[in-house]
Amino acid sequence: MEAVNLKIFKLNYSGNFDEIKSENVLELFSLVNVLAVYVPMQKRMYIWIGKNATQGLKKHIAQTRALFSTQKEFSDLKILRNITIESGSEPSDFFQFIGFSWEDLKAHIKKQEESQAPIIKKISSLQSKQTKLIDTEKYDEAIKISEQIIELAKQINDEALETEQQDIITNLKEKSEIKTDLDKIREEIRSIENKFESLVETKIPQNIISAHQIIEEFKKKYEGSFDLSSISESYELLKREEIIWSNFTKERNYATKELEKLKQKLQKSLEKHQIIEAEQIIKKAKEHLLIIVEDEIKKDWIRIETAFLEKKIKSETLEKIEKSIKESSKLKDNYEFEEALKKINSTIEIIQDKEILEYNKRLEELKEELVQAEREYSNINNVIIELENQLNENRKKNHLKAALTNCEKIIELSEIIKNPDTTLTYTQILEELKDEIQQKESEIHSEQILLTQKAKELEKMINIDDDVLPLVEEFTATEILGDLSDDVNEVLEEVGKLLNDYRVEIKEDILSKAIIKTASGKAVELERDFNIEQTQEKENEIKIGVQSGLLNPFEDIIEEAIITDLIPYNYEITEIHLNGEPIKELPNKSLNREGLELEWKFQNIPPKEMVDINYDLRRRVSRTVIFILKGKLKIVKTHANLNTLELEGLYEATLPFTNSFGIIINGVIVEDIIPLYYLHFIKEPLNLLPAKISNSEHGELIKWNIGDMAPKTINYQYRLLELYRLEEIKININILSKTGIDALNNGDLSEALEIYDKIINQLEEYNK
Repeated sequence: MEAVNLKIFKLNYSGNFDEIKSENVLELFSLVNVLAVYVPMQKRMYIWIGKNATQGLKKHIAQTRALFSTQKEFSDLKILRNITIESGSEPSDFFQFIGFSWEDLKAHIKKQEESQAPIIKKISSLQSKQTKLIDTEKYDEAIKISEQIIELAKQINDEALETEQQDIITNLKEKSEIKTDLDKIREEIRSIENKFESLVETKIPQNIISAHQIIEEFKKKYEGSFDLSSISESYELLKREEIIWSNFTKERNYATKELEKLKQKLQKSLEKHQIIEAEQIIKKAKEHLLIIVEDEIKKDWIRIETAFLEKKIKSETLEKIEKSIKESSKLKDNYEFEEALKKINSTIEIIQDKEILEYNKRLEELKEELVQAEREYSNINNVIIELENQLNENRKKNHLKAALTNCEKIIELSEIIKNPDTTLTYTQILEELKDEIQQKESEIHSEQILLTQKAKELEKMINIDDDVLPLVEEFTATEILGDLSDDVNEVLEEVGKLLNDYRVEIKEDILSKAIIKTASGKAVELERDFNIEQTQEKENEIKIGVQSGLLNPFEDIIEEAIITDLIPYNYEITEIHLNGEPIKELPNKSLNREGLELEWKFQNIPPKEMVDINYDLRRRVSRTVIFILKGKLKIVKTHANLNTLELEGLYEATLPFTNSFGIIINGVIVEDIIPLYYLHFIKEPLNLLPAKISNSEHGELIKWNIGDMAPKTINYQYRLLELYRLEEIKININILSKTGIDALNNGDLSEALEIYDKIINQLEEYNK
C-alpha cells in the first residue's frame, strides 16, 4: 500500500503548519505531533493528534481551516472536509490513501509508547512539581524544572513542549526579579529561626553557643542598614535569643564552680579507697559537665575518671574472667552464641594488667571455638529462616507442593541443630499440608471424573475432537428465563439473550505453572500468563504461537523442575519445539475444565540457563449450543479442529449436532465462532440460513436459530480459507484476467477462452 500523492504538514507551537516530506510517512506519526494530512484527490484534510501532544498545540486545532487559509503558501489547497482524529481512533478511510495499515500505525505508536514511557512519565511528574513550585513562588526552582523538561522534550523530539517551557522560563525570570530586599531579609530570618530553634531544642551547650553566634552574625550583617526591631519577625527572634543566652551563661558559671569542689572531694575519697563514694562523686560531676563546653575541663575529668576506673578494674578483673569463661561455655551449649561472644569480648577488653595476661590466650581460643560454632549454626538457621519465609509465601499463594518440600527441609535442618520446638512446629505443619494436598487432589480428581462423565454423555450429541473436553451447564429453565411464551420466536429471542453471559469462552493466553526444587533443597512455585501471539514467518502468512519455559534465576542448580502449561481449548497444538528442536513425543497431558494441561519434567538445570518451550497453535471453531429439555436449560460449550484439505491454506470444520434424546427439544440455538484471519463458506446445512452473522474481537459469530428440534442430526460444515491465501488467489486471478483481456484485444478468442477456463477451474477448486 503506497501513499497517494499526499501533502503532510506539522503544526508548530506558534500555530502555523510546516510542510514536511519523508520517504517513510509512518515515521512522521509520533506521540507528540499534530499532523495535517491533505488528500488532494478527495480535497480532504485529516488532522491527526498524537496521544501526548501538548495543550499548546491542541488549542490551535479548532482554527485549522483558518490557519491554512491565512498562510499564503497553502492558499492553493481546497479543503472540502476537515476531519479531526485522535491517535488510536483512525477511521478505515484514513488508511486508503496514507500508505500503511492500521496495524502498522498501532505497532509504530506502541513502540514509541514503550520506549518513551519513562521520559513521558518523568515529564508529567516534573510538570506537577513545577506547578507546585510556581504556586509557592519558588521561581528559580521552577526554572530548573523547565530546563529539565526541555532536555527530556529534546529526547522525544517534542518541539512544542520545548517552546512552551522556554516561554515559561522567560515568565518565571520576570517574576523572580520582582522580589524585594525586605523579602530576602524575612526569608533569611525564617531560615535562621529554623536553625536557631533546632539548635536550642537540643539543649546541648555547644549548639546553644552556635545558635548565639548565628544571631550575632545576622545582627552584624543588617543592623547598619535596617532597624531590625521594626521587623516583627526579627524582634521576636532577637528577644528570645537574649533570654536563652543569659540563662545559659549563669548555668555554666555555676557548674564550673561546683566541679572544682567535687574534684577536691574525689581526691580525698580515692586516697581512702572509698570506691562507692568516689562513683557517686563522678556521677554528680557528669551532670555538671553536660553544660560545660571548655575542652580543658572535660579532659581533666576524663583523666580523673580513668584513674578511678583503673583502681576499680584491678580488683574486679579476675573475678569477671572466671565468671565469663563459665557462663560462655554454658551459653555455647545452649546455642546462645551472641551472648557468649559478648561476654568473652568484654572480658578481653578489660585485660590490661600484665599480671593477668595469661588469660588472654585462653579467652582467644574460646572465642575462636564460639565463632566457628556460631558460623555453622548461623548458616543452618539462615537457611531455615529463608525456607520459613518461602513456605509462608507458598501457603499464601496456595502453592502446597512447594510448601511441603520446604517444610520437610526445615524439619531436617532443625533436627541437625537440635531445635525441638521448630521440629515439632513444622511436623504439625507438614501433616496439615499433606491433608490439604490430599483434599485438593481429591477435589480435582472428583471434578475430573464428573467432567469426563458429562463429556461422555455428549458423544451422542456432538463430535468431540482429541484433546478437547466439552463442558455442559444445566439450570432450571424458569430460574434463568422465567415463564416462557408458547411462541417459538419469542422463546428463541429470550434464549438468544443468554449468549452474552454464557457464550463459550475464548482465551488468548496460556497459564504456566512451575514447581522448582534447587540442589540446596529450597522449593519455589511460579505462576505466569503467556500471551498467545501472531508471528509472520512468510510474507502475508500469519502464524500463531506462544512461548513458555523457565529461566533458572538462582545461583544454584535446579535439581528438578515440573512445568505445567494450560492450553485453552479454543486452540489446537500443531507443533511443539523444545529448546529449538521439534519434540517426537508429547509429555504427560490431561484435560480439565480450563483446557489441555501438559506436564514437563526437567532435571539439573544450571544457573541462568533457559528451558524454552514453543507451541505452534491453530484456532479452533468454538461452539455454544443452548436448548431446553424437560424444563431444564442446557448449555453445551465445545471446540472443533480445522481439518487440513489438499489445497494450501484451505481447511474444513465439521460440527454435526444430534438430538439424541428421543423427544423434541425446544429453544435450540447454535452459535459458532469462526476464527480471525479466515474467509469462511457455509457448506452445510443447505436448507437453513444463519439467523445472524456478526463480528467480534475473536472472529465472526454465526448464530443458528433452530427452535423446536425433533430427534435428528443437523450437519454443519464450514470451509475456511486463510486470508493470505485469498490474497494470493486474487493476484493470480488478476494476472490471468489481464492476460485474457490482452488476448481478446488481440483477437485471439481461443487463448482468451482457455484463460477464462483456468480462472473458473481455480475458483471451483476452492469451492468444491
